[in-house]
Order: sequence, then C-alpha cells, then structure tokens
Amino acid sequence: MGSGKTSAAITYINRSTPDSHFVFLSPYVDEGKRIAAACPERNFAVLEKRRGSKLNDLRYQVRQHRNIASTHALLERYTPDILEGISAGKYTLILDEAYAVTKTVTATQKSDFQCLLDNGAVRVDPKTHHATLIDERCEGYSGTSMRDMIERVRAGSIYYFQGKVLIWIFPVHILQAFEDIIVLTYMFEAQTLYPYLKLHGYQFDYWGTRKSADGTYEFCPADIADPPNVDLHRLITPLEHEKMNAIGIPTKALCANWYDGERRKGGDGIVKLARHIRNALKNVYECSAKEFMWTTYQRFREEMQDKNIKPHFVPCNARASNQWRNKRYLAYCVNIYEHPDAADYFKMLGYSLDVDKLALSEMVQWIWRSAIRDGKEIWIYIPSSRMRGLLEDWIKEVSAASNAAA
Repeated sequence: MGSGKTSAAITYINRSTPDSHFVFLSPYVDEGKRIAAACPERNFAVLEKRRGSKLNDLRYQVRQHRNIASTHALLERYTPDILEGISAGKYTLILDEAYAVTKTVTATQKSDFQCLLDNGAVRVDPKTHHATLIDERCEGYSGTSMRDMIERVRAGSIYYFQGKVLIWIFPVHILQAFEDIIVLTYMFEAQTLYPYLKLHGYQFDYWGTRKSADGTYEFCPADIADPPNVDLHRLITPLEHEKMNAIGIPTKALCANWYDGERRKGGDGIVKLARHIRNALKNVYECSAKEFMWTTYQRFREEMQDKNIKPHFVPCNARASNQWRNKRYLAYCVNIYEHPDAADYFKMLGYSLDVDKLALSEMVQWIWRSAIRDGKEIWIYIPSSRMRGLLEDWIKEVSAASNAAA
C-alpha cells in the first residue's frame, strides 16, 4: 500500500502505444475520474448511465474502441456482445485491487436453487460441481429471487457440492475476453483471486514499482523494485489496554459468527464493544472526531454507532481510496475469516486458503486508508487478540525487510 501502484499504472497507460485499449476498474468511481484526468491523451470514458444503464454506456464505448474507467461492480454483468467487442479491441484489464471472485448466497437463493434441482430444471456435474440449466426456458418459475438464480445458473456462475454448499463463482469467460490482465494489489497470494486464476490455468509475472528520475512511478521487475522505506514501529501504535482488549481474547471473538451469536443472546457483547469504541475516542485518545475512523461488519453498524461516531465509519473492506487520509486514530473491530463455503470450495479443488494472510491483507488495506499513507503516525484500537497479533508480526517482518535494504 502506498507504493505507487496506481501512479505506475498511469505511467504505463500513458507510455503505451496509441492503439492500446484499456478497461480500468476500481472499487470507487472517483478513482476512474482520477485515471481519466491523469491520462488526457487516452480519451478515457468514465461510464455514466445511457438509456438508464451504465451497461449500455459500456456497450457503446466499447464499440467506439474508447478506453474505459468504471467500477468493479459492473464486471460480472458483461454480456456476450460487450465481451466480443473487448476481445476484438484487444483490451487490457487493469484491476485496482483484487476482485472478489466468490460470493455466498442467501437462504432464499439456496431454497430457489433446491427447487430448480428437485424439479429437474438444472443439473450438477458430479466432477466439476458446476450447475447448468436443462430447461432453458424455465417457464412456471416466478419471483425476482428465483429469476435472478436462473440467470446466475444460465451465466455459468453457480456451483453446488457436498449436497449443501451453494456458491457463486465469477464467470471466467469474462476475463478470457481480455488480452492481458494487470492486478494492482498487495499480498496477492492471500486473496481468493489467486487460486481462482491458477485453477483456470493463468500464470503470473510479479511486478514492483520504482520512482524514476523525473519523480513518476513506473512498473519494474519485482527484484529491482524500490524497497520498503517505512518505520512501522514508529508509525503504528496498537492500543494496549487490558480491560478494553479483554473482549477479544478468544481466537474467534469479533468474527462475523461472534456478532451473530451476541445478537441472538441479546446483544450485550456488541453494546460493550460499542462502549469501548467511544471510550477510545473520548477518553483514551481524546482526539477530535474528525481524526477518528472505526469499523465493524456492515450489518452490525446500526447497533454500534451513535451520532458522534456515525459519520466516521469506514467499511472494513475499504481499499483504493484516499478520502480518509486525515484519520490518525482508528478502531478496527472485526476478526476476518473467509466464509467457510468459499474455503471449502477451494479446498475441494486442492487449494487451501491461508486465512491468516487473508485477514492480514484485509486489515492492512483498511489501515492504509488513514493518515499513515502520508507517513504520519497513527494509533489503533484492535480488540481482537488474533488480529492484533497478526499486525504486530507483520510490523516486525516489514521492518526487518526495510532495515535489510537500508
């Protein structure tokens, strides 16, 4: 984080041949606008609604062979005619941060799929676990949720295994339409995109970044990239407070299931954690609320916030944004684990996810939304003993690498 990946991508785009075509995707619209402004000669189209849909604008811009800046959210909806234009234009896909290639489904969606399966409208390949439609027309099925499930099966993105696990997997044919793919991220091998691409036969070149003589960042082979030059021991101070950290001592405390369990028991643990967040802001750090940011899982946010901290919530999966770079006091109140359905899927195919690396990558990406990206000190409350330990070990590892390179 903060090593100039996006800036290097801008240099790469600006130095590419005039007939090169790019689709740049970020989690946030503003990053697309940044790319368009930084590459004026490349005539980027930042997608807007055309006839009520950004997908229609994408379709139009691809036909014009325009360079395109958009968000991750649209990628899974690329239609065959759009993909045909992307393939013909030999587009390069630049993903700003790794893409979520798995999604778990709701209880309603599972019920819808089971209905289709029981009625013989879909079949599941016993080797690949891939679900396909037998009855393409699927007449007699109604309801928004059911029709959505039918469309997902039709798109080839639903897998079913062990008689119970239903999971959405990103349709690989969308990626196969691109000439090249560049992923701008940190700890790539900790993310589900890594085993997903390996399963589909992709090979990788690892790049780093370096600062050139004119001050711009550029891509380079990883072995000659600029080494880390940060003193993380000085910049990051985790809160050591026995009483406030006690809530996170159990290994699974503050994971999503912990929150669900506390909610079922009446929510006392969630209320206590919320008090700790306010205590960190008002009494421990005694900081201005404008310098404070905090997080929990999105669905528990309402239960934990009040008018003082509500404006300063930052989603725990936030990345690729600079809008919180004034924040110097943080509260990270989650304990990240990959959903077991996704973990089971990759394990079944021979790839075991490293849940600790995954958790660490999510956490440090969130931390790097703060003032640390400008080299300023930050103070952080991490009640989960597991997450705090992962951060402390990572600080030691990066500091050792930085000292070795000095």
